Amino acid sequence: MINTIILFTKKLFSFTEWRIGLVPVTQLSNIIETQTCDESWVNWLNIDNQHYQADPFLCHINESLVLMYESMSHWQEKGKIKYADVTSNPIPLGEVKAPQFNHKSFPYTFSSNGKLYCMPEESDMRELNLFEYSPNNEKFEFRRTLFSDMSLVDSFMYHSNGIFYLFVPINLTVVLFNAYLSLIALMTVLKSIQTRQSHQENQKVEMRED
Repeated sequence: MINTIILFTKKLFSFTEWRIGLVPVTQLSNIIETQTCDESWVNWLNIDNQHYQADPFLCHINESLVLMYESMSHWQEKGKIKYADVTSNPIPLGEVKAPQFNHKSFPYTFSSNGKLYCMPEESDMRELNLFEYSPNNEKFEFRRTLFSDMSLVDSFMYHSNGIFYLFVPINLTVVLFNAYLSLIALMTVLKSIQTRQSHQENQKVEMRED
């Protein structure tokens, strides 16, 4: 109960914010050379008034420069993938929606044969899903599940000589936790077998004494 009160107090009175900023291409060489970034160069975006805006990816839709990003409320803690036109002033365009309501982040975006795809992280669902932008409906639509029963994080594509290579880092925290649960289950079974064998041996001893 006390931990719940402390957590609620922190959420109510103190929290961090994440923001995405755009830097002119003309300043990139200065940033690389000096390893610093003057904040006056950064155009900080406040697109949807959420506390967390992270994992930015840029792409083009029609003639507009579009930002794909994770948007998350401090209260809900379920990330959503949204996209906005940042050609001039940020204009929210939509959200990458799926049938299930789950946490989404890292909206890796890539193009192939004139089509635009998004492959967000959904490790809590143990899935990696592919979405395609539909120009007719002006939104991203679910196409297929690439992987299931695997907790994958920050997956991305590398294109070379006409071949797309998919890199799928595994969420080691989930893997180690599952391994820990498996170890506990194995130890429980072994202990049960050992107890049963010990009980049987005690019964044999008692029968001999009789």
